[in-house]
Amino acid sequence: MSQQWNQIPERGFLKVNQAALWVFRLVGKKISSFLIWPVLWGYFLTDRQGRKSAGLFLARVHEFTQGQNCLKNKPGIFDSLRLYREFSLQILDRIDFWLDRDRKIKIKWHGDEHLNRLIEQNQGAVFLSAHIGNIDIIRTYAEKNATKNIKVLMFTQNAPQALGIFGKLKLNYHKNLYQINQVTPNTIFELKSMINNGDMLGIMADRITAGSGKRTSRVSFLGKSAAFPQGPFILSGMLECPVFLIFGLKSKTDEYEIHIKPFSDQIQFGEDKTLEITNYIQKYSSQLEAFCCTFPFQWFNFYDFWEENSL
Repeated sequence: MSQQWNQIPERGFLKVNQAALWVFRLVGKKISSFLIWPVLWGYFLTDRQGRKSAGLFLARVHEFTQGQNCLKNKPGIFDSLRLYREFSLQILDRIDFWLDRDRKIKIKWHGDEHLNRLIEQNQGAVFLSAHIGNIDIIRTYAEKNATKNIKVLMFTQNAPQALGIFGKLKLNYHKNLYQINQVTPNTIFELKSMINNGDMLGIMADRITAGSGKRTSRVSFLGKSAAFPQGPFILSGMLECPVFLIFGLKSKTDEYEIHIKPFSDQIQFGEDKTLEITNYIQKYSSQLEAFCCTFPFQWFNFYDFWEENSL
């Protein structure tokens, strides 16, 4: 039986993060991208569960697209290694952003007219995302350029040490993080006030947290049944505001694409709340599939996403 993601220790990724930070500060980003290989190989070879889960995900993408995307051949172990490699490179990009050395990184927007309209109308909104690509690219870019706050709701129980590492990089690293372990009435009040002020709230809607309990829905994802948390969609409905999808994906070296897509003018529930939540989650899953098939090596959920016994 595989562990649920929030029960998996940070040991591996923590070592990769620490090594990336140390090498980055010593020799800079370009050389770091080569020197990080030994640490990456060591973690890849010892992380049996993550390696197996990466291979399973890539196989799902290959089967779902029938080899019509960039995975034309059946994925093998080197494809899994490529996914780990992309993860480590995006850690370096993340450090680059937080150290304010990102001048060479270019941002290409898709759907930025939606964000501009929200800002012009002083309208708050929820932005749903997932652990694909690099959410920190969006956070740091917004901090430097947006006239409104974009805070990311973050479940911190599984990553206190990782937060500590990146917190050392920049004193205001936590500035645009809204950290919680559970949603309380006070949480709703604070988030509602933020939305009413015209600010934005980012929520990762793909992982089931320790506090989710049985509040999950199984929907089709890449052709197989997978569980998603209901919480992000219930919370979005409670905030009574427009909902969008947002993803920051790496298109080439030192270049990212930020995709913004409308999801719902306002999430609302009727008599059959459970069914309607599931319908919203299926809609989210279907949109997420499209990005997974276009950017398969940027899926950073290193656990069995389809495992029923991990719930």
